[in-house]
Amino acid sequence: MTIEAQHYKHFRKDILPLHPDLVRALPAWLEGILVDQPLFQKLAKRRTWLIIKKDHEWVGILYRSEEGIADFHAVGRHTHITELIRNGASLVEARELARHSDIRMAMRYTHIGLDDQAMAVAAIPAGKDLG
Repeated sequence: MTIEAQHYKHFRKDILPLHPDLVRALPAWLEGILVDQPLFQKLAKRRTWLIIKKDHEWVGILYRSEEGIADFHAVGRHTHITELIRNGASLVEARELARHSDIRMAMRYTHIGLDDQAMAVAAIPAGKDLG
């Protein structure tokens, strides 16, 4: 996927890989949409943050808590970067995919818990002689 500089907050062109399942689904999704039209036309003029806030309220999830705000940006970016790391991407790869200029920013979006740490330790190959 190419993000042209005029559509990106850092005003630079970026090229990002897409998941193969998404690539296969895109032709059907894009059918009838012209190149210069927004992909999500129905959302173009809506306040998506309000939609997400109401969805959270409807299912009983706090939109604002001591941990922060459950907005689209936070949920999407935190989950994306954490899942990249959980599934074997290096921190440098996650930083590049998130389009962060600083590795510390990517680290702030990464949430690795004790279960993740236990799986990482369990993945270390055992030696032949542990005695």
